[in-house]
Amino acid sequence: MKRTGNRQSSGRCLQMPGLRPRLLSNVKNCHWLFFALLVFSAPQSSAKRAGNRPYVSTMDGMSVFYARCIPDEVEGNKGTTTIYVVRKDGDKKTDVYPWYSPGGLYLGWSPIAGKVAVMSLREKAPTREQQVEFSFHLGGKLIKSYTTKDLEKMGVKIEPLWEEEGEGAQFRVLGCIQVPNTNDYDFVVESGGKKLAFDILTGEPRVSAAGAGKSR
Repeated sequence: MKRTGNRQSSGRCLQMPGLRPRLLSNVKNCHWLFFALLVFSAPQSSAKRAGNRPYVSTMDGMSVFYARCIPDEVEGNKGTTTIYVVRKDGDKKTDVYPWYSPGGLYLGWSPIAGKVAVMSLREKAPTREQQVEFSFHLGGKLIKSYTTKDLEKMGVKIEPLWEEEGEGAQFRVLGCIQVPNTNDYDFVVESGGKKLAFDILTGEPRVSAAGAGKSR
């Protein structure tokens, strides 16, 4: 069968020489412009923290203890946190807490008490007096909590939260750190260049921060 002059065997449309590369360049530029508009015009809520999800937390380095944290809901602190010790014949449950910490948690070991210490983070609430910034637990029991107002009195700066609505104390957790030349350990936080140390046995502030010790 005779082919017509306007049809090619490859099935491609006829192109005018010299126009295709420029056209592709313009299309790519349009794609980048469209992407940029999407990013910068996205609503503020798109930058919020993702919903609750199960996770595991351990101590620094090689540790025989770990926490298995399971939420009951997409948001909030309802859930279960279980502390396990690793065993060759199967991990053993040591402590169970009836809560979930969305912001993560930190573990420590007290050789004095022979128990695992836990530091859980932020329980959201409408006011500074009600909102808990962190809590300390030992051997399955709550020993001390600090509200946003408590930390404000200690000199910690309070600012709006970038990942969710409301405000909160601005600090960084350094971990569970040994007090030099002792068997004592502290959970240590840093805010504005200042370190605050909390005894893992009592949850009370320690006079001198344990910043120079070893983490555990």
